[in-house]
Amino acid sequence: GSDTLAELLGLAKEMNDMTSGSGFSFADLAADLAGTRFSHHTTRDQATARSLRLRARAGLTENDLMPNIQGLPEGIGKATFAADYGSTHSPAYQALQEVIERRINALGLYR
Repeated sequence: GSDTLAELLGLAKEMNDMTSGSGFSFADLAADLAGTRFSHHTTRDQATARSLRLRARAGLTENDLMPNIQGLPEGIGKATFAADYGSTHSPAYQALQEVIERRINALGLYR
């Protein structure tokens, strides 16, 4: 697949969770996006892969790979999602998406 496909699958899972699961979770979405970024980063080129192997041997922690999820809304049902965000194209949704992206960009692995 691709980064776009992986992101779409993660989003589809969260949309499905609104009606038949634990609700939409921006924390879960953050984990999905962090995993996609990690995959893209580690397969970018041989030099990056070698560098990551060395960092892993030195010891990677959750804080190197997973953004802080504190304050990210979770358990959002369909009606609440519609009222609070409307769609994934709304400014409110995009603002949270940007928060997640900033948190991923701030991870030690990508600085």
